[in-house]
Amino acid sequence: MSMRFFFFLILSLAVFGVACSKKGSEPPALTAERKAEFDTTFNSLKLNVDISEYNRVFGEPALTLPRTVTIANMVVRRHAPPRKVEESFSYIEHLYVNPYFYVQVLTDEAGKVGMYSITARTAGYAPTINTVFGHPISLGKSVYEDLQAAARKIGADFTKPEQNAYYEILVTNAEEPEIAVAGTNPLGYVEKVGNFPEKSDEIFVKWFLLTGTDFPMSEEHDTFRKNTTINTYSRAATWCRGLDNTGGGTNLGAASIHIGPSPAQLASIKK
Repeated sequence: MSMRFFFFLILSLAVFGVACSKKGSEPPALTAERKAEFDTTFNSLKLNVDISEYNRVFGEPALTLPRTVTIANMVVRRHAPPRKVEESFSYIEHLYVNPYFYVQVLTDEAGKVGMYSITARTAGYAPTINTVFGHPISLGKSVYEDLQAAARKIGADFTKPEQNAYYEILVTNAEEPEIAVAGTNPLGYVEKVGNFPEKSDEIFVKWFLLTGTDFPMSEEHDTFRKNTTINTYSRAATWCRGLDNTGGGTNLGAASIHIGPSPAQLASIKK
């Protein structure tokens, strides 16, 4: 490497760092080739592999945190009153931070990947993701109506207007079902968020029938889905309990694991 090229590289990185450190500023525009490379990378991500595969692609995570998830279920047995049973599961959450996106990965204690999420960060790059349903979406551009599939469960947090969060859990009907989550994370790039007057100022979840005949839940919900941008896409292995699949649990608010990064995580990185 020539000395001239070395100093040019250092200067370029310094300028890039200053540009990205300015609050609210957009990082430099990506070329079409670089966008295509990122898209290829995202669509090649796998579950049930070792976390070292993600480190090889994205570098060392900006944050690695142990997580304990406690799930409560009601057990009903014949000739016995229903009883509440709690189970706890230990995971490790890894967060990779890039000026153009966040990648969140959840592993078991041995490092096997059970869930990952991709969150778009800028208006200039909308990752094109090939969903488990066979049609693509553009994170930061597509809306929930574009999913072309009924959700099994939805979750929403409207307690803070400036940090509205929403997600839909979808399950394929294949012999080996795949679990996907489409979400709107307040820390990612959001082109638009609709109104949901039925469920304002609260955290809520709702399950839907396998047939999808009761989805969406109302005309207002339908309108919200047509006017709200998806900026996060996640996949989860069936064994991973980090994605709360119970009737009352959620991956928002005070939950240990969010769909995409949480404000507390980013605050700890900046300290």
